[in-house]
Amino acid sequence: MTPIIENIADFSFGDEVIIDVRTPSEFAEDHFPGAVNLPVLTDDQFKTVGTLYKEKSPFDASKLGAAMVSKNIAVHLEEFLREKPHNTKLVFYCARGGKRSRSFAQVCSMIGWQTSIVEGGYKTYRRQVSAGIEELCGRLEFVLIAGKTGTGKTAVLGRLQELGCFVLDLEKLAVHRGSILGAHKSKRQPSQKFFETRIHEELKKFSKKKRIFVEAESSKIGELFIPVPLWKSMKKSPIFVVENLVEHRVQYILNEYDPAFLKEQAIPNLLRFLQQKLNVIDAQKFEDMVTTEDWQGFVGQLLASHYDPLYDFATLKRQGNILECIQVNRPVRESIEIICDKILGSFQ
Repeated sequence: MTPIIENIADFSFGDEVIIDVRTPSEFAEDHFPGAVNLPVLTDDQFKTVGTLYKEKSPFDASKLGAAMVSKNIAVHLEEFLREKPHNTKLVFYCARGGKRSRSFAQVCSMIGWQTSIVEGGYKTYRRQVSAGIEELCGRLEFVLIAGKTGTGKTAVLGRLQELGCFVLDLEKLAVHRGSILGAHKSKRQPSQKFFETRIHEELKKFSKKKRIFVEAESSKIGELFIPVPLWKSMKKSPIFVVENLVEHRVQYILNEYDPAFLKEQAIPNLLRFLQQKLNVIDAQKFEDMVTTEDWQGFVGQLLASHYDPLYDFATLKRQGNILECIQVNRPVRESIEIICDKILGSFQ
């Protein structure tokens, strides 16, 4: 009988090959980190079998599905598994730990590989991730780095990590800089579920006694929401606020963003957003600056009319949590080391 893994979210993997046998679209939405997708049914095949099950009979659906599964398993044996040695350990899972994973595992077990199946499949794993995030956020200590747009908060986190601190970089996990102009040039954001999977994997790495630095975010990063347990913990966490002159912030933003990318992709979406939030005259000012490529004026006005007011409003709700306001009056890149020294010095 094929061994069962009951808690895959906390399972300590060694050299096992984790095989997700679900359809490519199911795998794309979320999957166990490190898993490889070897679907026993394609998306179209899965739909065809499901339709046949509902409209004709379970028997006919099972017969057709078995034929498709057999052919697909044969392809995986001839390709991905072709060179896998006898001592390779294979872990299989599907949506619920049912027919798809067991059929593939049984064939591989008969060949001679050591196989195991995840009890309850992906759905069980998903529940374990959600419960794991809540449990970890209940005992981990977070310290927030706040500051207006352009103060270099992400760079501060990166430097703290280089200095050996624990850092949860939510924007990196979300593939987004957390602002209207924060979309990545070539990468799409992950699904909400896979974002949460990434967060869970990061949280598991942290010691329960160590402080974890995280950027003070809104509850939404691009199109993704911070999981509720983490968001609640962040709202209660102590905060360091970084402040810098607006001219330094504008220059830093101009150095960090690609104007060509902004003009072609991000700014059109931004202008539509601003037209809904501002009056016609203000929106026209932004359009004129883009037309003349007045990026300095564009960024400065964007900070003054949109980002800074939002930040000031959010800060009012967090006044009681502020540990220290760190004021620097020099170019942002030159200020990162100073900020980190002050943050770490406060804990000595």
